[in-house]
Amino acid sequence: MAVSPKLLNAGAQNAVEVAPDQAAFNVAASRYLEMVQTETGYAVVEPGAVERAMMLGSSRPGTLGGEFRRSVAQYKSFQARQ
Repeated sequence: MAVSPKLLNAGAQNAVEVAPDQAAFNVAASRYLEMVQTETGYAVVEPGAVERAMMLGSSRPGTLGGEFRRSVAQYKSFQARQ
């Protein structure tokens, strides 16, 4: 796959031309990190929208009750799916 020098900076206002070797390295590094993020998402139980709604209910951010529920939900929402 040929990598153009401006591939990574095509939309930037102050685009800096990157050497083709560096651009290829940046693309490979980006794709590798994307794969690590994806695999981490599979390994770590993350709550979905249903679990968040169940834990937070109709509480509002910024209120004492709402902030308390959010702090508890941050650590305990993964158990909500059982």
